[in-house]
Amino acid sequence: MLTWHTAAFDDLTARQLHDILRLRSGIFQIEQNCLYADIDGEDLGALHIFGTDDAGRLLAAARLFMPGDIYQGAPQDMAWIGRVVVAATLRGHGVGHELMRVCLATIRARHPTAMIALSAQAHLQRFYAAHGFLPHGTPYQEDDIPHIEMRLT
Repeated sequence: MLTWHTAAFDDLTARQLHDILRLRSGIFQIEQNCLYADIDGEDLGALHIFGTDDAGRLLAAARLFMPGDIYQGAPQDMAWIGRVVVAATLRGHGVGHELMRVCLATIRARHPTAMIALSAQAHLQRFYAAHGFLPHGTPYQEDDIPHIEMRLT
């Protein structure tokens, strides 16, 4: 079982930031063999959700942007979920679904009526659909990986 944490960028410890970036680079850059700029400046304005085990190891994370946050041209009334990652050793054990529930609850607690969207890797559409997200628009390539915008119904 993981313990879930929520922190603005300036409230993250150096170790927490290191561990978030390490997990993300290990998955998005190394595992998926994708060279892209993960440190994109957006983390500064994000709310970070992350889960640690009893030993304090960070094993899952996501970043949230609330309505009104400036995030890559998103509509001002929309919340965004991004950089959703779960350590490979925990995949298939429900941790990703738990992370999504924490993300959605966090957004709803702060902005009960906000629209919520995310940019999903196309192969994960069923995962996000299990949380009520539906495809919006047409698929597109991002960093040579097929993606689709999805919005919560």
